[in-house]
Amino acid sequence: MLLAVLTAFVCVFQTSAQSNVSGVSDVFLPVSKYILRGDVESLSAWMDDNVDVNIGSGSHVCSRQQAVRILSAFFSTYTPTSFNIRHQVSQDYAKTAVGLLEAGAKSFNVTIFIYYNGEGRENGFRIQMINIEPAS
Repeated sequence: MLLAVLTAFVCVFQTSAQSNVSGVSDVFLPVSKYILRGDVESLSAWMDDNVDVNIGSGSHVCSRQQAVRILSAFFSTYTPTSFNIRHQVSQDYAKTAVGLLEAGAKSFNVTIFIYYNGEGRENGFRIQMINIEPAS
């Protein structure tokens, strides 16, 4: 279902796509680094006040503080060993990246949706959604 939503997002907005880490948008460079480190505190600086966090079958729209707790619990169970963005889609105000996370001897597909709201932290981009699901 998530793949269908992303496909629709791409079709509706007719965005340009990039792949490989070398083509990663600047906004995803620090986000990728923090995911690779499992550094949720630093990652939280990029989160919006409310974040949709989906891990496996659990989905939570929660505050930034709750998202930190949920992601911290995930990374304490699954210590990251690698994270590579495989695909990204960008438009002026919205960016989506899909990556592969190797953690705790398992593989996970990670989808990150970032939206520009023009306020404060860093350059105005905020993480709106993080989806982590076992890779098939």
